[in-house]
Amino acid sequence: MKNYAFIIERFNERGGTERVTAAVMNGLARRGYSIKMAEIFKTFKTPFPLDSHIKQVTLLPEKCHTIFPGGVKNNIKEFLRISWKIFDFLKKEKIDVIIFSSTQHALYGAIPAKICGVPIISWEHFNSRVITDFWPLQTGRRVSARWADHIITLTKQDKFYWESDFHLKAKVTVVPNIVSEFSESEYENREKVVISAGRLVHQKGFDLLLRSWKIVSSNESTKDWKLVIHGNGQLEQDLKNLIHDEDIKNVEIKHEVQDIEQEYKKSSIFVCSSRFEGFSIVVAEAGSAKLPTVSFDCSSGPSEIIEDGKTGILVKPGDIHSMADAILDLINNPEKRKSMAELARERVELFYEETIIDKWEALLNDV
Repeated sequence: MKNYAFIIERFNERGGTERVTAAVMNGLARRGYSIKMAEIFKTFKTPFPLDSHIKQVTLLPEKCHTIFPGGVKNNIKEFLRISWKIFDFLKKEKIDVIIFSSTQHALYGAIPAKICGVPIISWEHFNSRVITDFWPLQTGRRVSARWADHIITLTKQDKFYWESDFHLKAKVTVVPNIVSEFSESEYENREKVVISAGRLVHQKGFDLLLRSWKIVSSNESTKDWKLVIHGNGQLEQDLKNLIHDEDIKNVEIKHEVQDIEQEYKKSSIFVCSSRFEGFSIVVAEAGSAKLPTVSFDCSSGPSEIIEDGKTGILVKPGDIHSMADAILDLINNPEKRKSMAELARERVELFYEETIIDKWEALLNDV
């Protein structure tokens, strides 16, 4: 039996990368694959449950905080130390295929893998035209393009970006993220709530959503409606200040909840205001909960989940007036909302575990 290793920097956050990596490892383990997870930093925390057959290994058990501590000498020293740890891990665990959960890991993992003769799969969790100013990630992308055997992108659009922007030797394969299959629910009698969810950071565009909601909430037909944003992050106070300074009505920011499914199922409309995405799990999860979605048609992801006019509405990126018009359209057309909700549930079946693990199996069989 082949041994497959997933390399992840740290497994202690409830972020999209950690969630999807756990879902893929669990799905493969349930099908009998031998899966090992190598965490670079020991974090003493597992935010998502892992199958009991998955072996967890820590490469740097001592207390460390960053791969690149700063300064040329320190960076080179840490680079060599991590590379040696990966080499040692590959040999001891007799790894047959290595999967980098971020293209950045190719920086210090590609050479050990090549020395050991281990095929490389490099996994792009964003899209390759964003975060280009963070040199470890962008350099890791270039290394992946030349040294990896396969690169996984989450969308067809990002596959096009990779094939256009890099000198590729690797084969690029589209494998979307696994989306939770929520239990069936009725759309009738839901609360008059517009919901959004995500990290409270610049990427997610909640400042744009709030300005759009100010337009929506000034309409007489929306006086009984409320916007609820679920999330944690560094911009929480800035967003609360914006609500206060702009006197935005009927809006609430709540901390991230463990069971977002129930929050979705109480709501009537989902909104994605992101400036960019890799895939957008929350948009797909909203569909699983029978929620019609209004989203900026940002790069990349939403347009490959939402069928514009059928399961939701796509609007020009950053255009708060178009977003407000789309939200008002759904608020004022309950039958349209209901029709979109039913079709949204059908649409996201493409991203449930069985289908996506089939794609992973096909990829692993091609390595």
